[in-house]
Amino acid sequence: MSDIPKKSRWQKFEEMGEREVRARVAAQSWGEDKIAAAKQWLDEKALSGASADRAATLAETRAANELARSANDLAEAANASALEAKTIARDASASAKQSADAARTSKIIATLALIVAAIAIANSITGIFIHHW
Repeated sequence: MSDIPKKSRWQKFEEMGEREVRARVAAQSWGEDKIAAAKQWLDEKALSGASADRAATLAETRAANELARSANDLAEAANASALEAKTIARDASASAKQSADAARTSKIIATLALIVAAIAIANSITGIFIHHW
């Protein structure tokens, strides 16, 4: 069997379609040579189909890997933002504590100033009474 008759037969098998070729091989409605050629064609179709399936699977795997990389990059960016937000929150908390401490200190100073002012008023009143009598 030369290449030309093989190509010609395979073209006819293509025109018939895989289902019809399988049916005729199963029914053994052809001669031995043609059945052998049909089986070879069917095997070749199965191999090329499996190869196409592998190529499609590989392409899908690559696409999934790229999506996973993108998701990982986004997660890393989110983690960096969260870390920065945590640092800002910690600094804000420290600042708020410092402000609260300063307010407490100011309150104590104001209370002491009020006490000193009350003592000064009391001394002035006492001085006025003592001076008049």
